Amino acid sequence: MTQDGEPQVKRVKSSGDNEEQKPQKEEKNYDKELLEAAKANDFEKVKELVEKHDADTTHQEEETGASALMLASAHGNCEMIQFLLENHAVWNAVDRQHKCAGDYAVDGAHQPAIDKLLRHGVISEMLLGRAALNATKEDKQKKMDAQGFEDNHAYLRSKLKYDNNKVEGLLLDDKEDAVMMSWETKLMEEHARLICHNKGSVLNVGHGMGIVDGKIQANDPAHHTIIEAHPDVLKRLQETGWYDKPNVTILEGRWQDVIHKAGPFDGVFYDTYAEDDADLKEFHSHLPRILKENGVYSFYNGCCPDNLFFHGVACEVMKLELNDLGLSCEYTAMEVSVTDPEMWEKVRRRYWYRNTYYVPLCKKMEVLDCT
Repeated sequence: MTQDGEPQVKRVKSSGDNEEQKPQKEEKNYDKELLEAAKANDFEKVKELVEKHDADTTHQEEETGASALMLASAHGNCEMIQFLLENHAVWNAVDRQHKCAGDYAVDGAHQPAIDKLLRHGVISEMLLGRAALNATKEDKQKKMDAQGFEDNHAYLRSKLKYDNNKVEGLLLDDKEDAVMMSWETKLMEEHARLICHNKGSVLNVGHGMGIVDGKIQANDPAHHTIIEAHPDVLKRLQETGWYDKPNVTILEGRWQDVIHKAGPFDGVFYDTYAEDDADLKEFHSHLPRILKENGVYSFYNGCCPDNLFFHGVACEVMKLELNDLGLSCEYTAMEVSVTDPEMWEKVRRRYWYRNTYYVPLCKKMEVLDCT
């Protein structure tokens, strides 16, 4: 998985690659034998092929995209999985069906194998995250975010459209991707309930369609702060009377520019658009200051939505990063319904695939007095 949560796809070798290099033919045979040995659950043969013949542990079968690690995971063979990982097998490579080794273990209900692959994935992502923080300015090349904007400023310059299809209310960007949809109402209601735990002061970052802010108001908080930056959404806030609500303060601008004016709060919710993992981590760095001692934090948990195993790894990474900041993080499963094809009409790309959503609940950890 890349730093932005995207799975690493290993390019499957083509039969036309390096045709002039005759030794490749013998090496490819060893690679093929490695897949056959893993498929047969023959660990000794796998070891022999890798240690004696330098078989490529990253090789993937042409038709299916299966790797030796995926096949070992399908058997739940933890010894073989550990050996392959130690010999450079790619934990987050995906096959032609977009399934990774962890998915193969899940399909086989091999819990020890699932746990081993999950730990490896979490450690890998944590190390990559630390490396990114320490990268030089020259190493950090700017790239398009998941929504196709060069950066958040480009998104803020774009036009948004409030729309609907046969069954859904929609907020679409200028590429027809959904910024938000009304199917999220159920989960936003739960997020609002969590952060309004004591009906104190709450902060929501990202108004969007106003769903979560409406649910926050239904919980009757003492004070309600909204941070919003997009001009079209700010216009909508004006039109729908949010500026006139007596217990509401609206901070106009990017949260990066106005967060110093805010807090502390009893509850905080974060749900932005056209931002990446680095932005979320930066926001989290403010939580120790803006969250009261008994405060509650939650966020829209949309990491790696198209692969359950990658989503699980991302959730665990997030949990550990929040732990480093002195916050606990637990997830509760919630059932949602996103299977109706009509829901996704007018939306260019579907952004949620499963009927389960994991709601994060984060709290400041108790500081023990060891004196």
